[in-house]
Amino acid sequence: MVLRHTHGSNFTKTFSDMVLPKEKVKVVNNQVGSAKSVRDLARAITSIVRNQPEPGIYNYSNDESCSRFEFAQHIYEKVRANPSSVLPISSNSLNLISRRPRYSLLSKEKWKSSGLDEVLRLEDSLDFLLPEIIAELS
Repeated sequence: MVLRHTHGSNFTKTFSDMVLPKEKVKVVNNQVGSAKSVRDLARAITSIVRNQPEPGIYNYSNDESCSRFEFAQHIYEKVRANPSSVLPISSNSLNLISRRPRYSLLSKEKWKSSGLDEVLRLEDSLDFLLPEIIAELS
């Protein structure tokens, strides 16, 4: 769904920046996935190198799924803004040339059963990342 980091442009930073001036935002509510930060992904790659699991495809992202709308609400809650300032819209109303999948969640069962590092909860990952983003935006 979303790859988050503290540098450059990304979903988390964009919505954190909108919270600071208390803007209302419209976010699609019919696209569901699971986010991950660059830091989480680097930690996951390190776990693979360190533990050398059996070869194969390993999916990694934070442990919960949510819509982009719910993700934006999480960001607003984390920065103590009113989540009701996030308004749901359908992606159909955007008239986009390129459509994103409505459901892009991949199974992490192989990851979890292979003895690799724990898959972080979205809340925990945001708690770690948002202070850096807010500091950069302030």
